[in-house]
Amino acid sequence: QYFFQTIVPFKLDDGSSLLFRPGFAVVFDQAVSNANVEGGYDNIGTDLGDVGYDLVKTGTTEKGTIWGYGLIGTIPTASNDNLGGDKWGLGPEVVLGKAGKWGAAGFVLGHQWDIAGSGNRDIDLTTMNYFYAFTLKDGWAVTGGPTITYNHEASSGEKLTLPLGIGLTKTTSIGGRPWQFKVEYWNNVVRPDEFAAEHTFRIGISPVFATPWND
Repeated sequence: QYFFQTIVPFKLDDGSSLLFRPGFAVVFDQAVSNANVEGGYDNIGTDLGDVGYDLVKTGTTEKGTIWGYGLIGTIPTASNDNLGGDKWGLGPEVVLGKAGKWGAAGFVLGHQWDIAGSGNRDIDLTTMNYFYAFTLKDGWAVTGGPTITYNHEASSGEKLTLPLGIGLTKTTSIGGRPWQFKVEYWNNVVRPDEFAAEHTFRIGISPVFATPWND
């Protein structure tokens, strides 16, 4: 799976920021559960998933407390019915964490329901993205950012996905701009079914660009 996510910041007069964070997923040749076909699964080719997004007002206090609140949502863009429910989702989201010379840690907690759409699969989903970054020397850091999900609409025993994750990042300057390179491993210690990944290896590249409206 290829995942593209960008964070678009807007500085506010009170020193906080409004962050818009859309995420786009492209899936390549993946097996998905389907009880209506022989073998119990389908193979899908290259398809676009639903677009998820956050719109959050956030800031950091003088004592290093990270705070935020806003909205989390889903846009039904999936090109395959197995990857989305053809429903619009929306709900509240909060951010809480701590930052210091040692790094940062915290969580992003949200819940969304379906608010529109013609699909027959309802959205009633709780997510918690916990994150941590412990700084090392020369731009290196030990990091992790897995997302725990609880699907209230799933059958009993299939609701919870609980990943544990650890990774390593390197932040450096290229062409006068910060770039971050990351490798991360997730282990889903609790997962819904045989088609949910047990082990995930992630590679990330994150460039930082100036936004002209914040100058």
